[in-house]
Amino acid sequence: MSKSSKKSPPKTVPETRGKSDMEALADTVLEKQRGYLDSRFDQLQQMGRETEGKLTSIQTDLVVLSESIGTVKAEMGKIRLDVVKNAGMLATHEATLDMMQLKLADMEDRSRRCSVRITRLAEGLERSNAIQFLTHSLPKWFPSLSNLKGELMRAHRIYSDDRKKQVGTTRTLIFNIRRYTTRQDILRAAKKSPLTIDGRRIRFSPDYSRIVVFWNLLDYIASLFWTKCTLLCVDWDLLQSFGLLLQASFYFFLSEAGLIWGRIVVYHCLADQTNLRAYCLIFGSHTT
Repeated sequence: MSKSSKKSPPKTVPETRGKSDMEALADTVLEKQRGYLDSRFDQLQQMGRETEGKLTSIQTDLVVLSESIGTVKAEMGKIRLDVVKNAGMLATHEATLDMMQLKLADMEDRSRRCSVRITRLAEGLERSNAIQFLTHSLPKWFPSLSNLKGELMRAHRIYSDDRKKQVGTTRTLIFNIRRYTTRQDILRAAKKSPLTIDGRRIRFSPDYSRIVVFWNLLDYIASLFWTKCTLLCVDWDLLQSFGLLLQASFYFFLSEAGLIWGRIVVYHCLADQTNLRAYCLIFGSHTT
């Protein structure tokens, strides 16, 4: 055989070269992916660190807030105890003030026990000397009062703003008497023989304090009220109207006095009949 007729084996150089190119391409792709992922991981790590810092700050704020809430709760507890303590002291002071106001009202009534009010008496009749006018006029008006000389201590008109608003109104005349029995004689005579001057009914009444006047009026209204409304058959419409009347008259009589009774609230309606008995005690002890 000749040398030319011999077949040479196939060359593998191109295949080796192709594998190297694929590996190089894969390495390039992996390198690019690694760089992309590394940058992303760096961003995620940075975000994690920032989030951790924010969470730490939030946790610190929560600790401070929790401490503040604990302080506020402690202060609220102290305030609650102070309020309870002050409420007890206030109730004690109110009871003491009520007692003092009652004593003051009693002293006021005792100082007025020998005084008489004359209402609707035309002004100017007494002229300049009210005591002399009453000393001479009372025996004429009431013959049973034969001798009042030296009994009247002082007399004067009282000021009222209402007389400026209403035409024809007169100021009340108050006079003080030496003895209580003489005052009672005058009141009994005025009740027995009503006095009328120039067509005007002249009224005589004791000079009570506002508290006594209010409770006397309340007792009188209650006596009329219970003739219509009893514990067995209650007219609730009348009860509501009566309560409103009591409330209005209450503040009318005590608005200028400034007494402790002004804090009492007269309810204008009742929920049920179980409270009616306690309500009666306010009206003047009209209970069964």
